[in-house]
Amino acid sequence: MTLRFELRLSRRTIAVSGIAGLVVMLGILSLPSFFAASLDAMRAEHEIRFYLKRQLSSQLMADMQAAGVSAPDAATAARWQAGYERIDRLEFASLKVRRFIFVPPFTSHRLFVVRAVIREGKQGDRARYFSFSARNKFFDVFWVAEQSKLMWLLSF
Repeated sequence: MTLRFELRLSRRTIAVSGIAGLVVMLGILSLPSFFAASLDAMRAEHEIRFYLKRQLSSQLMADMQAAGVSAPDAATAARWQAGYERIDRLEFASLKVRRFIFVPPFTSHRLFVVRAVIREGKQGDRARYFSFSARNKFFDVFWVAEQSKLMWLLSF
């Protein structure tokens, strides 16, 4: 199987075939997403806090369902509030934002990877990695997920 990519500009022709042609074609198709607006650290911090609160809520709701309780009692509500306050007090030692290398062609998605170093008191600093996917529309809506370090290594 041979793939061939030809670009003809006036009399000059560029022809690349095989895997190299596929890589060049995907690179050209992903250029618009690489030049799209970036994600700033303040927005990333806000979205990470929101994600952690959503995870905490999901975990506590699952615990309540496992216990057969439909509404939280005072102790559960106090735990919930303490968890939210702990997340609000999290101290970020550093936030670094990168773009993920592999962008889906023909889409308006942007993929960011954030390395957040979180201070956890006496336990020291801990690095956590989050992926952000955004659409290039009138406003940004981010879908945040926690990732492994591999995704951070595959970003620039």
